[in-house]
Amino acid sequence: MRKVAKWQLASALLVAGCAAPSEGEKQVAETVAPPVAAGVRPAESSGKPLPVFRPGISCKLPIYQLAKLEPAPTQRLDSAFVAQLVVKAPRLKRSFGSYTHDDDIFALDTMACQSFFLVSWLHRHEGCCEELYYLTFDNEKRKLLDIKQIASGGADGDWQARSTMRLMKGGRVSAKTTAHNAISPRDVQPDGSILAYEHTDVVVKEFALNANGQINCVLKDSTRR
Repeated sequence: MRKVAKWQLASALLVAGCAAPSEGEKQVAETVAPPVAAGVRPAESSGKPLPVFRPGISCKLPIYQLAKLEPAPTQRLDSAFVAQLVVKAPRLKRSFGSYTHDDDIFALDTMACQSFFLVSWLHRHEGCCEELYYLTFDNEKRKLLDIKQIASGGADGDWQARSTMRLMKGGRVSAKTTAHNAISPRDVQPDGSILAYEHTDVVVKEFALNANGQINCVLKDSTRR
């Protein structure tokens, strides 16, 4: 049962992330100190404003390959900090509301842009899956502007998935996720009927960062074979 629940969660995440937020999600409260990567101090603790890019210089979304990504344990975000952040920014509850010792969120990088900053988080679930998220925060008011799941992967029993990312023209990022679900003995009933058929899902999305800190997402392709 545990395997089925994880597979259902991971399959749903394959096509999630491109839909526009609801009106409730748009009403985001102020956040606490910025969730920055290791080695970068929040503005509140340093007493200095976050660095701002010169006019005309735009940020580009970073690229990661999950298969090769091994974040340092010191980059793990404290559970109490994540819980506080979720309270201040309710839109984060869907992704991080149940963050416990069974999960790990790693702050990978922090990018300062002209009027906002972007952080990349890797969320790993115990023994199963991982997702890469990009979050943007207002440079002055520290409000959450946007959050998008960019890539995902993992394995559990007869299910496995992995995203690959590449940089496109104009600074766009393409993320291709391939997930394969095989038939296991648990899928076959005593009468011979099969609960789940072997299949492979391939989902391709493109992401772009605009000047307002919004991460635009377009679903380019979604196939099952």
